[in-house]
Amino acid sequence: MVKQLSSILVFSSLILNCTPEDPDPVRPLPPELIVADSLISYSESTGLSIDKGIGPGSGDDAIILRWKPYNQTNATEFVVYRTTQLFKDVPLNFKQISRFPVLSAQNQNSFRDTFSLNLNTDYYYRMTAISGSSESEVSNVVFYNLIAKPSISSPSAGTTVNSFTPLLEWSLVNASEFLIFVRERDSKRLVWGYITHPPSGYADQNQSILYGTTQVENPTYHIKTLVYSPLEANTVYEWKIISTQLTTGPDNQDQFYSRISGFTIVPKGSSTQWVAFKTKN
Repeated sequence: MVKQLSSILVFSSLILNCTPEDPDPVRPLPPELIVADSLISYSESTGLSIDKGIGPGSGDDAIILRWKPYNQTNATEFVVYRTTQLFKDVPLNFKQISRFPVLSAQNQNSFRDTFSLNLNTDYYYRMTAISGSSESEVSNVVFYNLIAKPSISSPSAGTTVNSFTPLLEWSLVNASEFLIFVRERDSKRLVWGYITHPPSGYADQNQSILYGTTQVENPTYHIKTLVYSPLEANTVYEWKIISTQLTTGPDNQDQFYSRISGFTIVPKGSSTQWVAFKTKN
């Protein structure tokens, strides 16, 4: 009887001293990446949406990822994974290339990848969120391919042009189309937007087109005037070129621009920086 009572007391002591395991932390949701060919929008306060993210970086070889506003309060870090490997149209063998605090990217919801990038290479990305020791499921996958950037020749930075229809010149790169944008520097108002094939022909290394050239939409050749306003005297303007390359969509149709909802950047392209010039008095 004494032995039995002792066993009961020992068992009771074990129960009293046993603490339940800490519950697993709640896994955060992953960010939702915005695909590279999302609609380009233009705002007079922020400029082209491509300047904020989605696709090719300007100035150097960079790919900019962007995701939708993220409101998971329990997430503390983001992790970016990248791969170039594809098997039966499925990307695999993702490797971590960056890990950073959520707060550091909260305002822009974007990440700029400059890590060992090569031209004409398909890069696939996905992300996760971290909360303590818990990592979220992986996000959706997006991809981008950098092609060579055009080199702006004229008007170059800081020059004054003596015409209200200046000749815009740049070097030819291996691109299917060029998107040309001109805006007022101070107000950011877009005054000319144009989509064109190499206007001087593929055999010419130096490309050129007159400011204000207009073209009714040509869906066969993807040439179109997006917006046009005459230049004004004694005003500083900025211009840039985005080079794009033909890609094929899931329906095996050529994917350039949305003919209904506006204009978009394809997942293969590169962008120059804005270059400022001034008109005569």
